[in-house]
Amino acid sequence: MKDYKKPPFQKKAIALGFTLGIHAVALVGLLYLGMSNPPEPPKQIKTVLIKPEDLKPVTREETEFEETAHENIAEEITQTAEPSVEPAPVVPTAAAPTPPAPQPAPAPPQIDIQKAQQEAKAAELAQAKAAQQAAEAAKRAEAAEQAKQAAAKAKAEAAQKSKAEAEATRKAEVEAQRKADAAQKAKLEAQKKADLAAKQKADDAAKAKAEADAKRKADTDAKAKAEAAAKAKAEA
Repeated sequence: MKDYKKPPFQKKAIALGFTLGIHAVALVGLLYLGMSNPPEPPKQIKTVLIKPEDLKPVTREETEFEETAHENIAEEITQTAEPSVEPAPVVPTAAAPTPPAPQPAPAPPQIDIQKAQQEAKAAELAQAKAAQQAAEAAKRAEAAEQAKQAAAKAKAEAAQKSKAEAEATRKAEVEAQRKADAAQKAKLEAQKKADLAAKQKADDAAKAKAEADAKRKADTDAKAKAEAAAKAKAEA
């Protein structure tokens, strides 16, 4: 029978070689994934007016990952296993994929510079004109608002003035009516007093006349009695 048992150092060398191979494959795969560009979604084609001075040359930047990846691979590969009596079995490794060649930068579109400048100037003039029209419209709106506020203020002031004048007229009329009523009342009272005074005077005059008539009659009667008595005495 064949003895399939191998010395421990030989098994260790085989395991170490296998591990190095797996690491090399993994590093190569990671390097490929790191260098390859992710798929880009389809872009919409748009027409953009640009100036020649706005175009910048496209340069491919090298990342630190590429250098460190190469160095790490070199360090891993340069490591050697311990010497063994029997050669380590060859472990198949995947060949490093060729990184995709960088695509050339797209050529700038052929643009009529003079036409682009004219269109840019026309757009700038249109924008300035629109801004001026907007400013004028804002000024007109502000002036209209100010005129509206001034008219409303004048109307309110006129209404307030008219109300004040009406109130003053009403007060004047009330005061005039009060004075007229007072004058009429005073006149009536004066007339009443005059009438009373005239009546009293007439009564006093009538009373004095009656008294005078009574006295005159009494005197006449007394004189007649005296004459009659004297006549009777004379005849006796």
